Amino acid sequence: MSSSVLARRYALALVSLGKEQNAISEISASLIYFDHALNESDRLLYNTLINPAISLDEKKAVVKDVATVLGMHPLATNTILLLLDNARVPAFSHMIIAYKKMADDILNIVRAHVTTATDIGEEQKQELIQTLSKTHSVPQENLFVEFHTDADIIGGLIAKVGDRTYDGSIRSQLKDLQQILK
Repeated sequence: MSSSVLARRYALALVSLGKEQNAISEISASLIYFDHALNESDRLLYNTLINPAISLDEKKAVVKDVATVLGMHPLATNTILLLLDNARVPAFSHMIIAYKKMADDILNIVRAHVTTATDIGEEQKQELIQTLSKTHSVPQENLFVEFHTDADIIGGLIAKVGDRTYDGSIRSQLKDLQQILK
């Protein structure tokens, strides 16, 4: 069974339990905190958890200590311990992606990524957020937009909202023009 299918099953179970306890957001935050911990310091925590020379009990103690320090939700901690018990720690990154998608759907959260050639001002960001909110019929408080810059797009912007991409970049327009001129 592929790790993404397996991760989706863990995520689905965790979402179901989180829904029952009305803790979807808290669990999501806990998973993100743990993910950051896994990837810090040259992935020391991750390497510890997959190291066969370290006993399962020692690994569990480490996870519990990290969870306590991070103030993680118990369901998130228990899921990570279950992954550890079943030697599925490498599936964690796939699980967190699946969980966040499911949680966003339940909470009616839409995520957007906007790329511009240069930094744009706060006023322009707010106007763009309003436009995307109206276009996708999502309340502004449920629309989370990440802004990035990429000089390669020359000008304009590229907005990815959910599964849709709006490409209004100069680079894209130049490519279109080049195709027409061929």
